[in-house]
Amino acid sequence: RLVSAAVESIGVPPVLRHVTIDYSAFTGVNITRSQSGFHFHDLNVRRSRGFGIFVNSSFGAAMIENSNINENGADGIRYVGHDLRFDERTDRSDVRDFCTLAITAGQTYPIELQVEQNEFAPTQMECEQIFTTQPGNVLTVHFVNFVLKTNETAEVLVTDGNTEYDRELIDWTARNSTKVQSVTSTREYIYVRFKAQPRSPVIAFLRITAGPHKAFDLNVTHTTVSDNGG
Repeated sequence: RLVSAAVESIGVPPVLRHVTIDYSAFTGVNITRSQSGFHFHDLNVRRSRGFGIFVNSSFGAAMIENSNINENGADGIRYVGHDLRFDERTDRSDVRDFCTLAITAGQTYPIELQVEQNEFAPTQMECEQIFTTQPGNVLTVHFVNFVLKTNETAEVLVTDGNTEYDRELIDWTARNSTKVQSVTSTREYIYVRFKAQPRSPVIAFLRITAGPHKAFDLNVTHTTVSDNGG
């Protein structure tokens, strides 16, 4: 088997705390297609021939804290955000339908959501959901992937509350090949409404996350990244 890193992970990343990687022949740490967030704490990666840390993720929530990434041959840290297209999702068992989702008081996050309409739909699709979390937490809506046959035939409204009349966070008319920034509530509620015009094929994926702060793709905190080749 071709070896690409001292530590390589595909799927759920490992827990790395108080770990030192030195003189790797290739990349120090390689995280590919991560299926969850991760937190590396007190990690030292030095003198690798390739990247110190390489991450290719469609999930985000990558946290590197109190670490040292030094003297590596390529970039110290390289993060590649990879948004899964609908045709890449061979297993959708964990993806729920937005329009029929039943939200409970103890809802677990993150939630992967799908909205789909075919070309034979005779009327306008309109679905809405109110997502809630524990008081003190906030909710973030990620617009993962939208594919439409015709641009501007679907729209998404997100407000900072539990009705469509609360403060608007985004009112987006969807277009192909457009990446929209995630939006975050300021309290424990967020309202999401999806509309699609009749006879307009569309498939969309969204992710809802919850936590004490706004969600992130990559967070590097109290970490030294120096003397790398990139």
